[in-house]
Amino acid sequence: MSTTASTTETTAEQRQNKGHDSQGRFTKGNTGGPGNPFARQVAWLRASLVNSSTREEVIRVGKVLHEKALGGDVHAIKLYFQYMLGKPAETVDPDRLAFDEWRKLKEQTVAPEETQGHRAAVSGGGSL
Repeated sequence: MSTTASTTETTAEQRQNKGHDSQGRFTKGNTGGPGNPFARQVAWLRASLVNSSTREEVIRVGKVLHEKALGGDVHAIKLYFQYMLGKPAETVDPDRLAFDEWRKLKEQTVAPEETQGHRAAVSGGGSL
């Protein structure tokens, strides 16, 4: 057995012992991580912020952000665009364009047996 194979097996065994399979995925029965211990507190703080603000105040803060962005504040510009436009879409890889189009077409394909009942109804030969 080579050193690389031995190292790979050891790593796989270590992952399994920690609730992961040889490819690093969670195994059945894995309890997962501890989660976010502050989730409830953050939710309460967000709710408090929402409940303590009026619509007019939010609009006022939005106008301040807008003015700062127009004034050239790069951080304000980024924040403004992030909320107004959302995250930019992933750029298209021209080398994968044909493959991606084929995959999308394949995902939309319906098996002929799934349409049999529909064809009969359309031609007047039966009901759905």
